[in-house]
Amino acid sequence: MANPVISDDKGMQTVAGPSAAEAPPALRLRVVLDNNVVVSALLFPKGQLAWVRGLWTSGRIIPLVCRQTVAELIRVLAYPKFKLSAEDIQTVLAEYLPFTIAVDRS
Repeated sequence: MANPVISDDKGMQTVAGPSAAEAPPALRLRVVLDNNVVVSALLFPKGQLAWVRGLWTSGRIIPLVCRQTVAELIRVLAYPKFKLSAEDIQTVLAEYLPFTIAVDRS
């Protein structure tokens, strides 16, 4: 089964992860996650918020994103304190964005 591609009216696309597509509908909560939570879950696999990553990878939650929140996430991941290269940032985004659904903020 191919992963569904979700597009908003502005052309922003994302692919829902396979786990999200297979989870029972009652268990697939659509949520808006604060980018600080997302960054912590992605960059600190043994940190206090690492369990949140398991929620989106297992399909228990489906994070909702918009163009602005993705832009902010990219900006934050580029902070010097994280020491991530452009390639590292792309890798990190690939561990999150495929599990999200893009929505129009208006």
